[in-house]
Amino acid sequence: MIKKYTSILTGVLLLVAPTAASADQSQCVSLSRNLHVGSTGGDVMLLQNFLNGQGYLSVAATGYFGSRTQTAVQRSQA
Repeated sequence: MIKKYTSILTGVLLLVAPTAASADQSQCVSLSRNLHVGSTGGDVMLLQNFLNGQGYLSVAATGYFGSRTQTAVQRSQA
């Protein structure tokens, strides 16, 4: 189980989240690298925004994959 969370997101992951314009439309976001605690960048911010929209994360997106983001990812995978 520990190994499962060592590399939380691997390969290409497609996330579907509502756009600001309409809740009926969806926007796919493609992440093409492994994200883990300590990762930074725009793709981390996209993940955080997705997790916020799904109710798994309740803090502002920072672009830093820290313990709160890790917990939110684990909750979304449960």
